[in-house]
Amino acid sequence: MTGAESRAESRAESQTERRTGSRAERKAERRAQKAEKRAEAEARRRAHPPSPPWVGAVLSLFLLASVLWLLAYTLLDWDWQQSLGGWNWLIIVLLSTVTTQGLQRWHNDPRRYSADRPA
Repeated sequence: MTGAESRAESRAESQTERRTGSRAERKAERRAQKAEKRAEAEARRRAHPPSPPWVGAVLSLFLLASVLWLLAYTLLDWDWQQSLGGWNWLIIVLLSTVTTQGLQRWHNDPRRYSADRPA
């Protein structure tokens, strides 16, 4: 028997198994799957606790600093900044990179903003 035939046969068997199960069994299985997903989400949440509130403020300041530096370098004619030359671009890229990497590692508390949380 080829691989394709065996896959088709196993697929047909699984379809007949699904059809033969009672409605209550399927419902119980769905409940068990939902409970398992909830448990996995809770485990992920505990593995990555929410970041302190100051982290968001610091990342916002880095983002603002990179945007302001870019605008100042391109639009304003400040001697001290013009004397840096190409290093200005490196500063802009570093500030943007720090912001991006920080935002990727930042963990918000989803329970804090959840619509279904108790009042």
